[in-house]
Amino acid sequence: MRPFAGRAGAAAGTTEGRGSLVAAHREHRKPRDRRLEGPAARAAVTLALAGTAATAAFDGTGHAEPVLTAAQIQARVDRLYQEAEVATEKYNGAKERTDSARRSLDSLRDEAARRTESLNASRNALGSLATAQYRDGGMDPGLRLALTSAPEDYLQGAALAERAGALQAAKVTDVR
Repeated sequence: MRPFAGRAGAAAGTTEGRGSLVAAHREHRKPRDRRLEGPAARAAVTLALAGTAATAAFDGTGHAEPVLTAAQIQARVDRLYQEAEVATEKYNGAKERTDSARRSLDSLRDEAARRTESLNASRNALGSLATAQYRDGGMDPGLRLALTSAPEDYLQGAALAERAGALQAAKVTDVR
């Protein structure tokens, strides 16, 4: 007899109390109907179902595929080749359109990158001009001209700065 692994005898490894637990366990169970159990019953059900399926499948007259002649087979093969050729042409056309669209997209991305780079350079130049003006302290240009020791150099630099600022502003406006 195996040791009982239930709660009552699990710690001691004994079979004490097994009879009372098993009996209590079986009292609440209903007896099972054992008429359709076992391999013999399963085999009988399988044979009955197979016989029914065979009868239903072979009931009536059978319809076989008509035998095709060599000319009919050749015509079918030719038609399938023609369908494959049409499908291949459609695929090639779609692939060409896709490749063209991809090239166009790449070109547009390159153009956008060039414009962004130009805009960033213009912004940096304008930032440098703004920084230089801030360093000058916002002094009136006429007063700065009067106080400078080299008025010709100041006028030349002011004209150059004015032209550079106008060009940079125009570039930023064009990009936008």
